[in-house]
Amino acid sequence: MKFFLKISLVLIFFGTVLTACDSKHENINDNQASSEEEIIDKIENKEKITFNDDIKPLFQVKCAICHNGSGLFDTQDFQAVSKKIAEIKTRVLVLQNMPAGGLPEAERELISVWLEEGALENNL
Repeated sequence: MKFFLKISLVLIFFGTVLTACDSKHENINDNQASSEEEIIDKIENKEKITFNDDIKPLFQVKCAICHNGSGLFDTQDFQAVSKKIAEIKTRVLVLQNMPAGGLPEAERELISVWLEEGALENNL
């Protein structure tokens, strides 16, 4: 009986956390860091995609609401993000389950190009 009580409490906890995070994202796709046209233009014009100029603002709008201050890695810190590249590729680009509801195709492409170009921090 105690086992089922513990399992129930764990499921309730995770359900609450996921629901709270998901509710924060209800309108998040409406608040894009850059318009899809701006992203496509930048990629097509072969401008360098950098963390500071392109990825950090995107992560601020789409990821920081759940990740920063939650004990998870800080999406606004290049060093922290650099350590999670493999997880970002998997969760954002392959599974498309982060952020909750996924990202528009242009934003996924921006992240993909950034990673392909070596995940630069800035244009030096």
